[in-house]
Amino acid sequence: MGLTIIMKIPKPQDNFEPDLAPLLIPVYAAFKLDHDNAKWRVLYPVSKSYLSRTLPTSLVSTYQNKYTFHRSIAAASAILFWLSFLGTAGSLVILYPGGGSPNWASLGTLLLGSIAIAWGFSASYQYHWQMFGNTIITETHSLISGPDYVKPKGQ
Repeated sequence: MGLTIIMKIPKPQDNFEPDLAPLLIPVYAAFKLDHDNAKWRVLYPVSKSYLSRTLPTSLVSTYQNKYTFHRSIAAASAILFWLSFLGTAGSLVILYPGGGSPNWASLGTLLLGSIAIAWGFSASYQYHWQMFGNTIITETHSLISGPDYVKPKGQ
């Protein structure tokens, strides 16, 4: 949350769950990529393109949309925090006896609310980012290494 407030929304340390790394071995081989030297930045666009061409439905775009949306909400809440903070600071500067004053409860609610939203959506952004990577790995692996699809009886 701290980095979000200063407009540096933290990116997750891992692009996917480290326990899924063994599933990448046949995926690298299928795309003729060197497993030792290939990077995630090379694999995920290739896999994403493969999935969009092969699967009629996929969770990849769902998680991509979710992490983008949650990151946007976190950034918007950081902007709201700073606007509220500047409004509070400006109100304190121009405060004079007998004059008008801001609604302190509203300003305080905006400040605390924006911090809570930035914290919550930063965490959910990181979660959906990792789920995006997990889904790319698991869907690609299941298409490449999984059994062939068999239509259920009656279809």
